[in-house]
Amino acid sequence: MLRAVAACVAVWVIVVLPLSCDKDSPTRTDDGLPDDDEPEEVDSIPPAPVADLSAVGDARGAILLTWTAPGDDGSEGPCSGYDVRHSTTEPGDPDWWWETQDLAQLANPPVPSSAGSIESLTVWDLEPRVPHYFALKAVDEASNWSDLSNIATATLEPEGPHAFGVLVAHLNPALEYTSSGASYAGQSGLDDCAGAITQGRVLPDTAQVWFVIASLENSPGPVDLGGVEFGFGDFDSWRVSFVDWGTCPDGSFEIPHGDWPGPGTGTALAFGSCHDVIVELYWFACYVYAPLSIPLGPNPATGGARFLAHESHLGDEVADLGAIGFGQPGYLPCH
Repeated sequence: MLRAVAACVAVWVIVVLPLSCDKDSPTRTDDGLPDDDEPEEVDSIPPAPVADLSAVGDARGAILLTWTAPGDDGSEGPCSGYDVRHSTTEPGDPDWWWETQDLAQLANPPVPSSAGSIESLTVWDLEPRVPHYFALKAVDEASNWSDLSNIATATLEPEGPHAFGVLVAHLNPALEYTSSGASYAGQSGLDDCAGAITQGRVLPDTAQVWFVIASLENSPGPVDLGGVEFGFGDFDSWRVSFVDWGTCPDGSFEIPHGDWPGPGTGTALAFGSCHDVIVELYWFACYVYAPLSIPLGPNPATGGARFLAHESHLGDEVADLGAIGFGQPGYLPCH
């Protein structure tokens, strides 16, 4: 008997369905691959313009600029930088003045802080008795510049010929103290305030010689110095031993106060007319047993640190006072 065998044939049907048009489905590039990158948003919003730029002259012969930091985009986030400019030319139209006048771009503007913070910039080496004008713009990371700030102005008005003068503590490491009775006047080796050495070493067996020096480089003049008073601030007297000291100007008349030279003491000097802008006033020799700083300060007998003109007798407050450090930094008051 013949048997019949049934053969089963499987047929596969491939159905192509249309792609979903749902909005969350990824788009595809020309090569058929998904493109998940969104187009970058272009930053076209500049920082807000500064509206409260202020300029104030101080006793050191500098002008202090302050303003409120704007944001990156308007008033949001920190901006990226500042362009601060100065001129002695009075602005008429501020934008025309900014774009066409030969304004001096100020170096080292502050790194921008967060929006709403107070920024500051100190400007030195400005001519006294003339108006100084300042303005600024802010920029963001996309190089969008703000509109021009308000114009700020200030004038330095010194009262006397030695206004803006400072007292510097300076050590001459080349000097070797030998014995008492010798004078070290005229041996500071200092030509300008910026060259002062304000830090010595801890040397218990070797006396170091240092000086108090008047720097009148920023004073309006004419320099006619005939006297000075100053003192020491507080320091640990057990760390140092003064073995010798003396005045520098020839023919000085001195009125010391307290246990001079010691913490919280002072002195006053009168001498003949001096016309130099760097004037040695006093020298000291001391042994140092431990790190310390000796700050210059006012004369406690009068409560002030002052320069006195020889002819006019005009007195000018010392604008800033230095400090000598041993085994640690001192302080240099010149800029």
